[in-house]
Amino acid sequence: MVVEGVLAFSRLVTRYEGEDLAKRVASNRQAGQRYPTTEPYYTISVLDPKVVQLGAVPSLEEQYIAERFFAHKTGKNAGRTGFSFDAVANFPPSRYQFLGHSQFAPIEDDRELDSGLRVRLVFTVFYSEKNQSNGVGLDAVLVMDQAKFFEPQTIGSAVETLRGLGLTVVEPAPAEPAPEPAPSALGDPWGDGATPAAPTAPATAASSGWD
Repeated sequence: MVVEGVLAFSRLVTRYEGEDLAKRVASNRQAGQRYPTTEPYYTISVLDPKVVQLGAVPSLEEQYIAERFFAHKTGKNAGRTGFSFDAVANFPPSRYQFLGHSQFAPIEDDRELDSGLRVRLVFTVFYSEKNQSNGVGLDAVLVMDQAKFFEPQTIGSAVETLRGLGLTVVEPAPAEPAPEPAPSALGDPWGDGATPAAPTAPATAASSGWD
């Protein structure tokens, strides 16, 4: 089963777990989620999702995924359709770069993918003997554009971004150098600029033979 869309956010290299997971759960509950994922997981969100239907009639799994599409109501993506999936797994989903002509190569870079890339999410349907299907899992992410990776914004780049928006950024003035210490009062006792000579060590007395 395949869903295609535009990457909005992903965390496919490292899982949410430990303190990160606790903060994520609290944030999701504050945002209104009634049942946020509480087990360690990977996650991905896409915009303008579309189920790539494999048959003439959508399967139950394809219908299940399509029913999870939602409309963004606020923010820069307001009005666009979104889809998010949390993958509860011990290992991350595979990531592949599209090379053309139905060929793909594994992405070895250990950074997270940047937003704006066209991607295809490949899901595996899990079956059991009792149930016709037991759920779906995210198996792989196919990057259809040339892969770009997320780079944390530095202070310098943040300043340039603000300036690009027409905002004035007041940078702190450079620190003034510390004043040089005043010369010692004993450095020139005669006031003529001459440096006093170093004291001469006393001459060593000749041995008297009694020492």
